[in-house]
Formats: sequence, structure tokens, C-alpha cells
Amino acid sequence: KTIPHGLLDYLSQLKELDLSMNQIDIVFSHFFEGLTSLRTLLIHSNYILDIRGKSFLRLQHLRTLDLRNNSNKPKSSFQH
Repeated sequence: KTIPHGLLDYLSQLKELDLSMNQIDIVFSHFFEGLTSLRTLLIHSNYILDIRGKSFLRLQHLRTLDLRNNSNKPKSSFQH
């Protein structure tokens, strides 16, 4: 899963964002562009294996970034 393009564009005053446990697997470079005041970003416990481009470059006020517990997607428990 990914975050839809433009979803966070108008949240420039947001200070903290928790996207933990949302099954995110790719962080595209444009995700956080509009979050210019963000200080805390929690995206732990997802399936993130790919962080593209300069995803966190514009987050000049960022003090806390939590990326722990990101790993492969769980294997299906479906059996034939």
C-alpha cells in the first residue's frame, strides 16, 4: 500500500504524524513535501522496504523519525 499522491499537501502546520501499522510498503519522494512544520514522523511497523528519492529532504524541522519494525510482508497462510 502507498499514500495517495497529494493527500498530505495542505497540512503544512501539522507537527506530528503517525502512519504506523498501515501496511505501507513504499515511501515515494513526494509523500511528505507539504509537511513543512513536521517534527515527529512515526511510520514504524509497516512493510517499508523502499524509500525513494529524497523523501525526508524538505522536513527541515523533523526531530523524530521512527522506522523500526519494517520488514517483508507476511506470507499468506492460505494452503491448497
